[in-house]
Amino acid sequence: MTRLLQSIALSLSLGSALLAAPAKMDSLMALLEPAPIATREVVEPTVKAPAAPVARPKAPVEQAPVAPVTTFELDRTTIMALLQSALTNYYSLEGELVVHAQETIRSVEVGGSYDLKILSAPSTISRSLFVRYQIMSDGKPVSTGALHLSAEHWQEVYVARQHARRGESPFEGDLIRERVDTLRQNYELVDAGIDLSDYELALPTQPNRPLGWRNLTTRPLVKKGAIVEAQARDTGLLITVPAVALQDGQQGEVIRVRNLQSRQDITAQVIDENLVQVHF
Repeated sequence: MTRLLQSIALSLSLGSALLAAPAKMDSLMALLEPAPIATREVVEPTVKAPAAPVARPKAPVEQAPVAPVTTFELDRTTIMALLQSALTNYYSLEGELVVHAQETIRSVEVGGSYDLKILSAPSTISRSLFVRYQIMSDGKPVSTGALHLSAEHWQEVYVARQHARRGESPFEGDLIRERVDTLRQNYELVDAGIDLSDYELALPTQPNRPLGWRNLTTRPLVKKGAIVEAQARDTGLLITVPAVALQDGQQGEVIRVRNLQSRQDITAQVIDENLVQVHF
């Protein structure tokens, strides 16, 4: 009985020890753990960004007023006048050119500066023309057209008062000045401003007929039958003899002349009016 009681007491002692062991272990572990290190929070100073500059309001820019674009119409009369001027320059004409259109011409709206340009036309002026043109406004094409035109070219020309023979000089006293339509003639007429002193008639003239270039030829410096001065140079000496021209001659031409002293025919070059030079 005594042993039984001792065994029970021993068991109870061991159980108490076992129950108390975890608490002691916890205390022991707590002692072994390092003490917490006190830390201090570092607060960095706040750096403020510099304030943005305050934008000043800009003064309003005054704009120049835009002028309104003015447009207007070119009517038939204006377009025909432009055509006449352009064709006069195209053919390099003197005098006055008048053209008439057979077709209807519509008005063209333009703005600012304007001009008319000839695109195509016959190479020579005549009474009947077919012309293609273009109207420009401020340097840009705004209209293109084509027209059949009848033309008149009025110019002041020489007209013969009376009949004159071939070889005669066309003295202005024998001519009158008249304004005629040159396109009605089938030959080129002589403008009344031409100096005729260097010409003679190659064809006879008829009274009241315009003088044409076909009627004229350049007057020769030496005429057949005229007495000329023939010069010759020999070893530095200038020899001059009279001679009669057997041919007409222009400056620089070589003609035959007859020495009036020796009656020999020789050749000589025309130097000036009624002056020839003999070359040996």
